[in-house]
Amino acid sequence: LHQINISDSHISYNRQGGIVVRGSEIRNIQIGNCDIEGNMGADTQPTANILFDISKGSLREGAIFGCTIQHTHDAPDSANVRFIGNGPEDPRKVGNFAIADNSMSDVAVNIHLKHARGITITGNTLWQAYEHNLLVEDCSHIVLGSNLLDRNPDYRAQTKDANVFNDCSDCTLNALNILATRGVAAGLILKNCARMNITNCSIRQCENGGILMQNVKQSRISDCLITEGEKNFAIRIIGGQQIQVTDNLVSGTVEFDQGTEASNNMTVY
Repeated sequence: LHQINISDSHISYNRQGGIVVRGSEIRNIQIGNCDIEGNMGADTQPTANILFDISKGSLREGAIFGCTIQHTHDAPDSANVRFIGNGPEDPRKVGNFAIADNSMSDVAVNIHLKHARGITITGNTLWQAYEHNLLVEDCSHIVLGSNLLDRNPDYRAQTKDANVFNDCSDCTLNALNILATRGVAAGLILKNCARMNITNCSIRQCENGGILMQNVKQSRISDCLITEGEKNFAIRIIGGQQIQVTDNLVSGTVEFDQGTEASNNMTVY
C-alpha cells in the first residue's frame, strides 16, 4: 500500500488492536489528530492501540502526530504504540518515522520499539505507564527529544514508568523531562548500547537513581540536571568503555568504573 491518511477519527474498543499493520509493504502512512483508546482485551494476545508488526515485510515513511492514545493497562503487555521489525538479523525494515506531539497513558508500555531504525520521538507527553514509558530494544538511529515523562500526583496509580534502551546504537536523547520512576533501577536505563548521546535532560526524584549505564561504549552524558536523594546515585556507570560524563549538575552520587572520564560535574544538596 502507498499513501495512507488516517485522521480526525475516534478509534476505540477493538479487541485485537486499533490501527494494525501486519506483514505488509507500506510507504507513506500518516496518523493524525485521532482519539485512539482501549483497543485490546483482557484475554487477548498482546497488542497495541497502534501496532506495526513488521516481523515480515517493511514499513517506512510516516508519522503519528497530535493524537490522544490511551487504555488499557488491564490487557496483557498492552502498548499505545508498538513497532516490531524483522529481527536482529535485519533490524531496519520499520523506520523513517516520526512520533510527535501525542498524549499517551494507561497501558503497560507507552512506546515500544523493537528492531527499528530511523525514528524520531519528540514533543510527546507520556504518563501512567504500568511498566515502561519507553522501551527501545535492538534499535539504531533513534532521536528522542523534548518529551515529558511525568508523574502527576492527581493520578494515583502505582506505575513504574521506566525508560529503557537495550542493545541499541547511534541514538540521541535530548531534553527529556523525567519525574519519579518507581520500582526500577533508575529513571533512564541503558544496557549493552553503543554511541548514545544524552544531553540537556532533567531527571528528578526517581527511585534508586537517575541514569544507569551498563556495558555501554563510546557514549556520553552532558549538561543534565539530575536531582536525587543523598543515598541515591545521580549517574551510575557499570563496565563499558570510552564514556564521557561532563558538565552535569547533580544531587546524589556519580559512580563509574575504569573506562569512563568524568569532568566539570557539580554536586549540590
